[in-house]
Amino acid sequence: NCIASAITSRDFLVPLMYLYLVVLYVYIAKVLITWQWPKSDVTDWIVGFSVVGVFAYFMIHSTKEPFLRYVEFFKKWFFVLILPLLVVLFATVGMEIQKQGVIETNYFMMAYGVWLLILAVYFSLTKARNLKFIPVTFFVILLVSTYGPQSAFGVSQKFQMDRLEKVLVENNILVNGKV
Repeated sequence: NCIASAITSRDFLVPLMYLYLVVLYVYIAKVLITWQWPKSDVTDWIVGFSVVGVFAYFMIHSTKEPFLRYVEFFKKWFFVLILPLLVVLFATVGMEIQKQGVIETNYFMMAYGVWLLILAVYFSLTKARNLKFIPVTFFVILLVSTYGPQSAFGVSQKFQMDRLEKVLVENNILVNGKV
């Protein structure tokens, strides 16, 4: 069963990942040439690509069967090739934060980007490449971003309240902490 899923990943998913990666890199090249920064939709494309890519990596990495060269290349270089996409992800989310402030969506995109960066650094620089690292780090990021004052909801609420207070003070509606 594991070999069947690996063959499916090899025969279908990996070539599809290459195609999608080329599309994303061409899009980034267009951005650099025209210097028109992408809309926030690009974050969805990068997240979708990376989710499927991490899943494919997980499925391929766990089998011991020798693969074709393009699959071995994917196993070796996926996390390195995702680094430029992370730069675009962080920049785009940063621009959204400047426009909208810290809202939950931006927070979760940034948290996902941090998780993916951690994975990319780990799998690019270490020889161990322990697959347990993927779910463990995901769980830690999930806990940090959903519970406590540093959670997406806590940070967003504080940021939005600070913005509201600033607007009220600027318009002389809030003076010395009173309306």
